[in-house]
Amino acid sequence: MQAELKRKQIEANAANEIQKQQIEAKMKMQIAHIEAMERKEAEAQLEKEKEKQFLATDMNAKAQLEIQLANERQEKLKMHYEAKTKIFGTKIERKSTATCHYFRN
Repeated sequence: MQAELKRKQIEANAANEIQKQQIEAKMKMQIAHIEAMERKEAEAQLEKEKEKQFLATDMNAKAQLEIQLANERQEKLKMHYEAKTKIFGTKIERKSTATCHYFRN
């Protein structure tokens, strides 16, 4: 009878130990799963930040090119209007000279 009681107690203790180990294994699996999800989320966040940085750099480069293009257009227009002004000045000067010669004679 005592041997039977001792055997049942050993079986109960073994069952409890197995259950405890199963619970610990499940907890370790859950922790590993949570850590893996956190790593994946951190990597995704890092990738988003890299993409944002790339887009910001790209937008900045485009803005710089647009500014350069606008400056070049402005310089071209300035040169165009300076040339026209010079041409008109020359035409006015010629007419003025021609008019002066006409009235002198």
